[in-house]
Amino acid sequence: MKTKHLLTMLLLAMMPLAASAYDFELNGIYYEKTGEGEVSVVKGDKAYEGAVAIPSSIKVDGVTYAVTGIGDEAFRMCTLESVFVPEGVKRIGAFGLSAWCADISLPSTLEEIGEWGLAGTPLKTLCLPEGLRVIGRNAFEGSSLTEVTIPSTVSEIGPSPFSCAGWDPATNRVNGIDRIKVAEGNIFYDSREDCNAIIETATGKLIQGSNTTLIPSGVKSIADAAFLMCQRMETLVLPADITEYGRDCFMLCQGLKDVYAYNPKPVEAIYLFGNAVMDGFDFDHVILHVPIGSKDAYSQVNCWKHFKHIEEFDPENEASPTGIGAAETGVAGVEACFSADGKRLQAPVRGLNIVRMSDGTTKKVVMK
Repeated sequence: MKTKHLLTMLLLAMMPLAASAYDFELNGIYYEKTGEGEVSVVKGDKAYEGAVAIPSSIKVDGVTYAVTGIGDEAFRMCTLESVFVPEGVKRIGAFGLSAWCADISLPSTLEEIGEWGLAGTPLKTLCLPEGLRVIGRNAFEGSSLTEVTIPSTVSEIGPSPFSCAGWDPATNRVNGIDRIKVAEGNIFYDSREDCNAIIETATGKLIQGSNTTLIPSGVKSIADAAFLMCQRMETLVLPADITEYGRDCFMLCQGLKDVYAYNPKPVEAIYLFGNAVMDGFDFDHVILHVPIGSKDAYSQVNCWKHFKHIEEFDPENEASPTGIGAAETGVAGVEACFSADGKRLQAPVRGLNIVRMSDGTTKKVVMK
């Protein structure tokens, strides 16, 4: 299958483009009046190129206008050296900065990023400002971001905000985002137990995962495509608390080797791991581990029955033979340690432990 990034860029190109409509043009930048004394940068007659420095205000016919927004599709599909977004800009519209540009600065005044606002950009790092309130649907889809911190002020996040992120231009491969953290003090979302995911606090719904996510206990559901193309994730532990899975939760997680499902009753889901034929998930070689006595149940339920290797383990005695490999008692470079059901540990305990290494990878460690 072609890389998801190419599909994302094709999608961005195929979606209808808005017709250019502007009120002013100054120094190659187009503006539209959006309120009393306010304008937004918009798409114009010519595509933007080179280094674009947007001013904080403009003066036309003796009237001064504050630049407060980047309009829908303003820089969509443009190839740029850099974009400077000044203080005073509060909103980036849909597809507003979905440009080929690896150098984009965001102001501290920014409050909203619209859907697909920075999709497809080769940005490797980006500081989201404190004060940001809204992150739209697929806002960073197909970008090169590998790490991100969600500010404490964010109160609304649309579906799949970092879907298919972690695109590497050098290899043209999408690896998925590696680390996600919600800043302390956010009352709407959290990354409890340092789980490297975005969880909706009120509902316990995991809305965006990463390559290094360790799903904590208390998570009740997982959103559609929450882990789409997290290709560096090798071990997936699904706590028994999860009672609902969205569509394509783990689609194209092609690095998976082991899946541990702690619920003795398999939860039905639509294409939980994608379609084996269309999406290339390797049901033949990924091992599904289920609680003792539940193998038959899992082998009969859609989305689980496709696994060719289903092995039982005892959740109450994780040191018993489970086919997970040899014991490791000394692991250097451990960044965090979790129990098999996702709880943060101060140190490894007897039985199965999931440890996150300083290089972002995860390992299974059995302590005798």
